[in-house]
Amino acid sequence: MKKLTLLCFCPFLLSISCNKKEDKIPKTPSQDTTLVTIDHHTSQSSLDFIGTYKGTVPCADCEGIETTLTLLDSSNYKLESTYKGKSKTPFVNKGSYSWNDTGTKIKLNGIKDGEGAGQYLVIENGLIQLDLNGNRVTGQLGRNYLLQKQLPLLELDEAEMQAIMQQIQADVEKNVTEQVAARNQKSILGTKWQLIEMNGKPVINQDDKSKPFFIQLNKDSRFTAFAGCNSMMGQYELNQTTMQIKFSKVAATLMACQDMKVEQAFTQVIETVDNYSLSGKSLSLNKAKMAPLARFEAIE
Repeated sequence: MKKLTLLCFCPFLLSISCNKKEDKIPKTPSQDTTLVTIDHHTSQSSLDFIGTYKGTVPCADCEGIETTLTLLDSSNYKLESTYKGKSKTPFVNKGSYSWNDTGTKIKLNGIKDGEGAGQYLVIENGLIQLDLNGNRVTGQLGRNYLLQKQLPLLELDEAEMQAIMQQIQADVEKNVTEQVAARNQKSILGTKWQLIEMNGKPVINQDDKSKPFFIQLNKDSRFTAFAGCNSMMGQYELNQTTMQIKFSKVAATLMACQDMKVEQAFTQVIETVDNYSLSGKSLSLNKAKMAPLARFEAIE
């Protein structure tokens, strides 16, 4: 009986043993569901690093080191270092440079002790000078180790420079002219416009020169006018963007005068026009693209 019990229990022990062994078997790479994202964008691959960088970095025994580092191309450099307060002549180094494995730092080859820094962290529009171990300088002085990228200068000959200066002068004069014209520009609304020409012929009030013929557009979409005998009035529609104008419901007083030719012609003009022109103190009423039907000048 004891032997039978032991034999029956053995499969259970074997099952536990097998399960433990299965738990200790490591998962193969194909069983691992963790995704690893690799960022291939580095300073070397994504930044426009070629150019000239300038800055004044701290100096142990001088007022500061004026540094100009030019990355001439993807592998060559020129370094100029001027020790302020000690010398006005810069130390110049030229050679090649190389990137670290991560594409974030450059190392200037051929730099000896005392001739300047040899490693820089490359950032957007700047280089950060690193210490001798290739690490960033921390603390309050850390920000002083930045070299900023310089904008490229245009190389122009004398003729090109003169042409640019002439264009600038012309632009300034044009701007001044436009500003003066804008100040002198009369608004078509609210201004009293004296009739000086109609259908290409000069017009003047022969009976009373102190009482000129005129038209005035009020801001309530109504107009008033006078052309020799009766006072005139009516409505208008105006679009100052397209310079379209239309008069309607023209009426006048009923005075009878000996000579009403000018008034009758003027009435026909304002019933015919469909656009206007405005320049400074001059106003023209037109029909389509034909010659102006009537010309006016602003009454001060």
